[in-house]
Amino acid sequence: MKNTSTPFLTLAFFALVFNFISIHANAQNQERIRVIFGTRTHPNSQGTGCEGDKGTCIIITLKDKAAIDNPGIAEISVKEEMVEWTIIEDSSPAAEDENTLYVYNLKEIPKEICRELGYDNITLLPGEYYLDKSKVKLGRAEIRAEIN
Repeated sequence: MKNTSTPFLTLAFFALVFNFISIHANAQNQERIRVIFGTRTHPNSQGTGCEGDKGTCIIITLKDKAAIDNPGIAEISVKEEMVEWTIIEDSSPAAEDENTLYVYNLKEIPKEICRELGYDNITLLPGEYYLDKSKVKLGRAEIRAEIN
């Protein structure tokens, strides 16, 4: 009598492993992490703070916000070719009715943050992005990005 349960168990095992890997990869893409960022578009002359119009400064970190002038806190996640940027805290002197987030130059997100999101590289692309304040008081923007 031939044992037919072994191929079935092997197939079931590989299906379980494949599902686990798929769920894990999908969870990475949906993960949201909090980052500290300069709430102005470019570093000041000392390189410690951010100045200019409201936007994502080149300073984006997971570290202490006390080192940055005009710091903000955002939750970010990656969805397809977009970075969803939800502002949780903003100490900039921006007007309440300001509804545009500027990215003037390519902005590489630091490697440690990319790894937390499950990617090797994420670069924010220049543009003017609408800050939707209908559900989040300080706004949420979808920023085009190159993601690897």
